[in-house]
Amino acid sequence: MAGYRPRNKGNRTSFKPGPIVARRLRAADVNVSSAARKHTHDGIFVSAARDFVSVLVALSDYTDEDKIRAEARNIAAIVTGWGLEPAIKEQRHEASGHLLITVRFTYPEPEPAPEKTPAPPADPEWVRLQAGTVTSALIAAAGIFSSHGVTTTQESATSVTVSATGENADELLTRAEKALRQKRYTLERNDGSLTVRKAKPAKRKKP
Repeated sequence: MAGYRPRNKGNRTSFKPGPIVARRLRAADVNVSSAARKHTHDGIFVSAARDFVSVLVALSDYTDEDKIRAEARNIAAIVTGWGLEPAIKEQRHEASGHLLITVRFTYPEPEPAPEKTPAPPADPEWVRLQAGTVTSALIAAAGIFSSHGVTTTQESATSVTVSATGENADELLTRAEKALRQKRYTLERNDGSLTVRKAKPAKRKKP
């Protein structure tokens, strides 16, 4: 398209040291001017390209150039207090001959905050479980009786072991596992047996 000028995409990085430095200098009682006033008014202006920062001291209304130098040295001292190494450069405005001083330094991007290690999942809290309850569940859900070669053994107050014998032991355990999962039991398959537990339901948060 004739006359079309592509838009400047600008600095899209999340790290923008210019505003950070301007804010910190203002907090240290430096009269930092708005960047929009640069080239049209006297003042102290902060600009940045990536992590390289320039602080321009353009105070032509100061008749004593030593005051301009003192202002630049004060800014450099503040930046040095941040643990950085500023450099001061003097130059003259081509048209007016006014003294311009630039304080330049690198403002490093802060290290990203370490990721928080997720807390390990809490061990489930088991409810009391009786072997007879598991036996009843097997009969009701899968039609598996002790006569099929399946036995339930009380291992502890909260766990029961289901074991099977015979040629179709694996098939019986698979049927038992499927049936007990439907009943919301927590199962651990072992060699020739199942460890059965019942997790305590989580408390519902009150609305």
